[in-house]
Amino acid sequence: MYTQLDFGIKKRNSRYVVEINSIMKNHTPNPTPTTIEDLQKERDLLKNQIAELTAKLKWYEEQFRLSQQRRFSSSSERTNADQLELFNEAEVEADPTVEEPTLETITYRRSKNAATGKPA
Repeated sequence: MYTQLDFGIKKRNSRYVVEINSIMKNHTPNPTPTTIEDLQKERDLLKNQIAELTAKLKWYEEQFRLSQQRRFSSSSERTNADQLELFNEAEVEADPTVEEPTLETITYRRSKNAATGKPA
Protein backbone atom coordinates (compact mmCIF):
# COMPACT_ATOMS: atom_id res chain seq x y z
CA MET A 1 0.00 0.00 0.00
CA TYR A 2 2.90 2.37 0.70
CA THR A 3 4.23 2.09 -2.86
CA GLN A 4 0.83 2.83 -4.44
CA LEU A 5 0.31 5.85 -2.21
CA ASP A 6 3.82 7.12 -2.92
CA PHE A 7 3.33 6.72 -6.67
CA GLY A 8 -0.11 8.38 -6.73
CA ILE A 9 1.10 11.50 -4.98
CA LYS A 10 4.39 11.63 -6.84
CA LYS A 11 2.54 12.13 -10.11
CA ARG A 12 1.00 15.34 -8.78
CA ASN A 13 3.86 17.01 -6.95
CA SER A 14 7.20 15.66 -5.77
CA ARG A 15 7.37 17.65 -2.53
CA TYR A 16 4.37 15.73 -1.15
CA VAL A 17 6.26 12.46 -1.53
CA VAL A 18 8.96 13.70 0.84
CA GLU A 19 6.35 14.47 3.48
CA ILE A 20 4.79 11.01 3.23
CA ASN A 21 8.18 9.32 3.19
CA SER A 22 9.13 11.12 6.40
CA ILE A 23 5.89 10.01 8.06
CA MET A 24 6.50 6.41 7.05
CA LYS A 25 10.14 6.52 8.22
CA ASN A 26 9.11 7.85 11.63
CA HIS A 27 7.06 4.72 12.23
CA THR A 28 9.30 1.87 13.23
CA PRO A 29 7.28 -1.18 14.20
CA ASN A 30 8.55 -3.38 16.98
CA PRO A 31 10.85 -5.99 15.49
CA THR A 32 9.06 -8.81 17.24
CA PRO A 33 5.83 -7.86 18.98
CA THR A 34 5.44 -10.31 21.77
CA THR A 35 2.03 -9.66 23.19
CA ILE A 36 -1.45 -9.18 21.83
CA GLU A 37 -1.52 -5.71 23.35
CA ASP A 38 1.60 -4.72 21.39
CA LEU A 39 0.04 -6.00 18.18
CA GLN A 40 -3.20 -4.11 18.89
CA LYS A 41 -1.27 -0.88 19.61
CA GLU A 42 0.67 -1.26 16.40
CA ARG A 43 -2.54 -1.96 14.47
CA ASP A 44 -4.19 1.14 15.95
CA LEU A 45 -1.16 3.25 15.13
CA LEU A 46 -1.15 2.00 11.54
CA LYS A 47 -4.89 2.65 11.22
CA ASN A 48 -4.38 6.21 12.41
CA GLN A 49 -1.55 6.74 9.96
CA ILE A 50 -3.64 5.33 7.11
CA ALA A 51 -6.52 7.65 8.02
CA GLU A 52 -4.17 10.65 8.23
CA LEU A 53 -2.50 9.86 4.91
CA THR A 54 -5.84 9.24 3.22
CA ALA A 55 -7.13 12.60 4.44
CA LYS A 56 -3.98 14.35 3.18
CA LEU A 57 -4.23 12.60 -0.16
CA LYS A 58 -7.86 13.70 -0.57
CA TRP A 59 -6.91 17.26 0.34
CA TYR A 60 -4.03 17.33 -2.17
CA GLU A 61 -6.22 15.83 -4.91
CA GLU A 62 -8.88 18.45 -4.22
CA GLN A 63 -6.28 21.24 -4.37
CA PHE A 64 -4.99 19.84 -7.65
CA ARG A 65 -8.51 19.65 -9.09
CA LEU A 66 -9.24 23.21 -8.02
CA SER A 67 -6.01 24.52 -9.52
CA GLN A 68 -6.75 22.76 -12.80
CA GLN A 69 -10.27 24.16 -12.78
CA ARG A 70 -8.98 27.70 -12.16
CA ARG A 71 -6.38 27.28 -14.86
CA PHE A 72 -8.43 25.68 -17.64
CA SER A 73 -12.10 26.40 -16.94
CA SER A 74 -14.13 28.88 -18.90
CA SER A 75 -13.97 32.52 -17.99
CA SER A 76 -16.75 34.09 -16.00
CA GLU A 77 -16.93 37.10 -18.29
CA ARG A 78 -20.25 37.59 -20.04
CA THR A 79 -20.88 39.64 -23.17
CA ASN A 80 -23.37 42.44 -23.07
CA ALA A 81 -26.12 42.34 -25.74
CA ASP A 82 -25.44 46.00 -26.58
CA GLN A 83 -21.85 45.15 -27.51
CA LEU A 84 -22.96 42.62 -30.10
CA GLU A 85 -25.03 45.28 -31.90
CA LEU A 86 -21.87 47.25 -32.67
CA PHE A 87 -20.92 44.74 -35.36
CA ASN A 88 -24.29 44.99 -37.15
CA GLU A 89 -23.79 48.64 -38.08
CA ALA A 90 -23.37 47.92 -41.82
CA GLU A 91 -26.57 45.90 -41.92
CA VAL A 92 -28.52 48.57 -40.05
CA GLU A 93 -27.24 51.41 -42.26
CA ALA A 94 -27.73 49.51 -45.55
CA ASP A 95 -30.68 50.51 -47.77
CA PRO A 96 -32.57 47.37 -48.87
CA THR A 97 -34.16 49.18 -51.85
CA VAL A 98 -30.80 49.81 -53.53
CA GLU A 99 -29.86 47.20 -56.11
CA GLU A 100 -26.60 45.37 -55.45
CA PRO A 101 -23.82 45.99 -57.95
CA THR A 102 -23.08 43.34 -60.56
CA LEU A 103 -19.91 41.34 -60.20
CA GLU A 104 -17.29 41.49 -62.93
CA THR A 105 -15.18 38.47 -63.66
CA ILE A 106 -11.65 39.13 -64.79
CA THR A 107 -9.73 36.38 -66.56
CA TYR A 108 -6.24 36.44 -67.99
CA ARG A 109 -3.48 34.05 -68.93
CA ARG A 110 0.12 34.12 -67.83
CA SER A 111 2.94 32.92 -69.97
CA LYS A 112 5.01 30.13 -68.44
CA ASN A 113 8.72 30.34 -67.92
CA ALA A 114 10.36 27.93 -70.34
CA ALA A 115 13.05 26.79 -67.88
CA THR A 116 10.92 25.96 -64.85
CA GLY A 117 7.44 25.54 -66.24
CA LYS A 118 6.09 27.91 -63.59
CA PRO A 119 4.20 31.14 -64.35
CA ALA A 120 6.50 34.09 -64.81
